[in-house]
Amino acid sequence: MSRNKTSGRYRGMVARVLSVLMVLSMALQLTGCAELTDAADLIEQQLEGEASEQFKELRPQVEEAFRQVQETVEGLQGPLKDLVDSIMEQTGREGNPFGTGRPFSGGSEEEKPAEEQKGDEQDPARKEMQDAFRDFLEKYVKTIVSRDYSTMHWLYTDPEAAGIDRASVEVTLGEVIADPAQTVHDAQVVKKALSLFNYDLLDTEQQGIYDALLHDAERSEKAVEDRFFGLDNIWSSSGGVHQVLVSHFSEYYLYSEQDVIDLVTLIRDIPRFVDEALSYTKQQADKGLLSFDYDTATSDILAVLDAQEDSAVLAALMDSVDRLGLPAEKAQEYKTQIRAAMEECFYPSYERMAQELTSLKDKVTPPAGLANLPAGKEYYELILADTGITDDVETVRSVLVKGMDDAMKDMQKLIARESDLVYLDPFTLKTGYQSIEEILADLEASYAVSFPQVGKMNYELDAISDERAADFSAYFVIPPVDNRMDYRIRYNANYLGTDAGGIDMFQTISHEGIPGHMYQAQYNREHLHYDIQYMNAKLTFSEGWATYAQAHGLTWIKSLSPAQVRFFTDYNTYLNTMGALMELEINYDGATLDQFKSKYSVFMFEDALEETYRHLADNVIYYMPYLYGYHKLTDLREKAEKALGKQFDETAFHNALLIAGSTDLDIVERNVDAYISAAKK
Repeated sequence: MSRNKTSGRYRGMVARVLSVLMVLSMALQLTGCAELTDAADLIEQQLEGEASEQFKELRPQVEEAFRQVQETVEGLQGPLKDLVDSIMEQTGREGNPFGTGRPFSGGSEEEKPAEEQKGDEQDPARKEMQDAFRDFLEKYVKTIVSRDYSTMHWLYTDPEAAGIDRASVEVTLGEVIADPAQTVHDAQVVKKALSLFNYDLLDTEQQGIYDALLHDAERSEKAVEDRFFGLDNIWSSSGGVHQVLVSHFSEYYLYSEQDVIDLVTLIRDIPRFVDEALSYTKQQADKGLLSFDYDTATSDILAVLDAQEDSAVLAALMDSVDRLGLPAEKAQEYKTQIRAAMEECFYPSYERMAQELTSLKDKVTPPAGLANLPAGKEYYELILADTGITDDVETVRSVLVKGMDDAMKDMQKLIARESDLVYLDPFTLKTGYQSIEEILADLEASYAVSFPQVGKMNYELDAISDERAADFSAYFVIPPVDNRMDYRIRYNANYLGTDAGGIDMFQTISHEGIPGHMYQAQYNREHLHYDIQYMNAKLTFSEGWATYAQAHGLTWIKSLSPAQVRFFTDYNTYLNTMGALMELEINYDGATLDQFKSKYSVFMFEDALEETYRHLADNVIYYMPYLYGYHKLTDLREKAEKALGKQFDETAFHNALLIAGSTDLDIVERNVDAYISAAKK
């Protein structure tokens, strides 16, 4: 019996050696071994007795594995080759070619659960693999950030502290359309790098990141196939080039004097960026693929030019300079440079947009749904997946239909119990609040009953200027990973009005603030361990979470009855889910305007139907992330409640939803399943 236990232990040792072999082989060039056989010798020398004999039998397989990995590494080309090469570097810890590296922002090795730390100590190979993967992720982020200035500036307030050599990062706005060859190359490198890790030895958090990276790589390869070229609408009313530039510079924060210098360079890069956008637009026109809401796009461009004398964008940049607290003379010098760059590059670029789009007007077709363009239907599937939706389109449709049905049935039950609700216009409900600050104070005082408690959330709140007010009610400015500033919430008074007592204002603030985006940002700061989790955040979970959270926030309103709040939530869910289904029918099913009018004429007047059709065709993804994410999270809650009964814990469930950050929905569901299993024990 004793001998059998010993044999099992040695077999396990050999198995662990083989399981990490693919990773260790990456260090071959820097182990001091000139030959493959020398590297195998190093491994054999570490084993004794029976394990050594077993390894000798397996040695031919070991050397073949070395050769295969060496060929893979040698075949990598381009900037990301340096990433994989860098994993080979020894970082000073004897016996571990990968070293431990620094902990990522927001966490450290000591913060891991006690049982996980214990497991690592009992299984050195597992800890070795996890350390290696941690270092890989850090190097991967550095590689991507070091070649994209905008990503660097958004991700870090202090790039140097994050190990980024900012002097080597070219200061540009990046590309309008990704380079297909580079995209495919990057995806292949990521897949090859991931294949070098033993998935089963990674911890749960790392496995989620591994899966998300693999999903992203596979999707990005497909998205740049030739058949999809020209299908991106870069002049959409909610995310076009003209909107992106205004938003980018309106919220452009300066953290250091170097940032001001770089800002001037960025503004002067706008003509190049716009030239690239217009070049792509002309290629679309030549291929007969130029389809966008021409009137809205040109109107928005002209609005920016009309506001030039009283520019909100320029005012925001001047304010950002003031926040740095530079000496007055130096601050004025930079303001003069920024103003000159705006006058010479920003506004002339908008004039060029207007002129070029006008010249192409006859080649622009009104938006009629992505599915009506060649390969548009398949491209829509990829766009959905890119937001973090891992279900197929028919599953998406069935979830949305069920969500609408459930909302309608619930409204009917409420009316049966309280007949006065049939006369209620839910959007006229008043909460009694006098200010947005009062709303947020109450939300902060209430959330810990149902959600994991987090630290104090400081924020600044501003109305969006008319120049920046597109078709949205509000937004939360996603903070940098190393953020230590106040959070920023912006709301659109043109949509919401200035009455803080309206129920729509309350739900908007709970969506953007607590327990929505701002709360999640604080939770992420305290719980996520890897910068990649911020960089690759998925829209469907982020917006689905905020939509789910706002529904909970509404239940805390003291001045309204539970029936009124629930009726409002059902009503709002029903209407917006219908919007998501409309979006699907237009852009995936290819519904024509006449078909659309015929189906939905009972809900809207004809002019509203035409406007809705045009808007959803122009903005391929609009309602979907919010509503599909909301319904999926609601369904996961129902699943957990049904499985656990009285054992269901709301706070623990919400922790399971949030623990992986804004990731793909299948990974979120996996974490909920793990919560259910653990709660049953």
